[in-house]
Amino acid sequence: MQHLIFSLFALCFCINLNAQNKTIKFFSNNPEPGKCYEAVHLADSLNEYDTIYYEIVSPVFEEKIATVNQLMKLNKVSLSDNLVTIEIRQATTIFLQRETTRPNTTVICVVEIPAGYQTISFIHRDSALNLTVRYEIIKEHSDIRIINPTDIHPQTTFFAMPFHYNWREKSSHPICESFSIADIQKGLNQKGYKCTINNIVDEETKTALLKFQRDNKLPEARLDIETLKMLGVDF
Repeated sequence: MQHLIFSLFALCFCINLNAQNKTIKFFSNNPEPGKCYEAVHLADSLNEYDTIYYEIVSPVFEEKIATVNQLMKLNKVSLSDNLVTIEIRQATTIFLQRETTRPNTTVICVVEIPAGYQTISFIHRDSALNLTVRYEIIKEHSDIRIINPTDIHPQTTFFAMPFHYNWREKSSHPICESFSIADIQKGLNQKGYKCTINNIVDEETKTALLKFQRDNKLPEARLDIETLKMLGVDF
């Protein structure tokens, strides 16, 4: 199955070995939302003396209170004739470990989580501007960091890696492998963006997708959750 990938970014680790202890620093070259990355272990098995444990940390949000007028200054509000739309939760990205049938392989994906919004109707503009609302900002972004095995508990999301491995780019989409390029093409045609349904990422398909994303103010040149939803593609 072919998957729509316009560009790939490498994901790598930097290893720092000191005289007293083996430590490792997770380093990524700006892994892009909508991409997956895989590490192929050179070791056939993991042991406690040659293993690093990584925790996948979810983003942490902090609740704030402000008036609509204050949020307008932060570009978090849009006003129409009698509606005010407020961004009440920031967009973010999260790291997800994806199951794979490949032996000695770890797959990490970067998934985009869209912002959350609340819409309120009003009669008088001034009364709307003085409304007090609760909203959330990102206090800590999703991250991957080293964790001590003794700190792992049932709720911890983690994966283990040996010191000896190779990193390589993975040409697949992080959300799911249950849809094909043909599904994307069918969705584009149904929305009026003509392209041949041939399950091939050709120039016609790229052009149609880019125009669809641009017209709908979606992130361009990649498949994110909102694009799939608007195309009616199941994932």
